[in-house]
Amino acid sequence: MAKVMKPSSLSGILRRAAGEYKAKSSIFEIPAALFDSIFEIEAESPGLAVMSGRASIPVGPAAGPHTQIAPNILAAYLAGARVFELKTVQIKDRLELEKPCIDALDEGQNVEWSTELSLDEARREYLNAWIVLHLFAFLWSRKPSDFFFNLSVGLYRGDAQAGGSSLLGSGLGRAGDLYSEP
Repeated sequence: MAKVMKPSSLSGILRRAAGEYKAKSSIFEIPAALFDSIFEIEAESPGLAVMSGRASIPVGPAAGPHTQIAPNILAAYLAGARVFELKTVQIKDRLELEKPCIDALDEGQNVEWSTELSLDEARREYLNAWIVLHLFAFLWSRKPSDFFFNLSVGLYRGDAQAGGSSLLGSGLGRAGDLYSEP
């Protein structure tokens, strides 16, 4: 994985997906035959009720840097994921840490603050992923609303007192403010 993750524009993701699908019958190198079969499995699956929603195929990627960018979330969806545990985001989004930041010979705990993207970049990536998944689900799925995102927000007491808990959440409610891209 690259040391620096770069966000993708919504238009860039859609151009790449459409161009690759037209040229190679794949999206992010996932063959159309594979995701067509996933959508057939999904249609027959009874799914699993989770809180107020439903996951038609109750599997998905665990949180990590790979779930912080929209193209990876789309690739996971096309490969069958319907539950997306998104990377924890926190207000301390500008730390300089050596990567990887966990080194344990036997077992260890990740206790440092780490995020690859700023709060604004993470917000945009998650919204891009949400929009793209809804678009692809509308186009191909017989159960277009049977997936969900699980987001945790890492805070320390100072974040909550400074209003940090609303930095990501309030931005998700203002999605239109983020889309002034060319």
